[in-house]
Amino acid sequence: MARRCLDLVGLARRAGEAAAGFEKVKAWINAGRGGVVFAAVDGSPSARQKLKALARDIPLIEAFEGDALGAAMGRSFGVCFVIAPGRFAQRLKDEVGRLLEYRCQAAGRHESNPAVVGGNG
Repeated sequence: MARRCLDLVGLARRAGEAAAGFEKVKAWINAGRGGVVFAAVDGSPSARQKLKALARDIPLIEAFEGDALGAAMGRSFGVCFVIAPGRFAQRLKDEVGRLLEYRCQAAGRHESNPAVVGGNG
């Protein structure tokens, strides 16, 4: 399931529907091009707080480590990136929701989308 999510991220990148790095994420969000934002779970707490403040009405997903996010975006490490609104963003929200449900069930927890913050997550 995680691989499917990260493959979708890579596909969105190759289609020009994703941007990586805080400044690009900020520019895309300010231009209304933010459909879903990803933040690495192992990123710094201050960087994640900045993203939460920036992505007020956009779902912020914290479900993957930086090396996995980076690999999906063609980098060695990725702290944050944004996917444009549309089919990729919706599909990613759906797939990550399934992944998080599975992770919670496997851990014996019953939370609803524990790593999706803000927006319509």
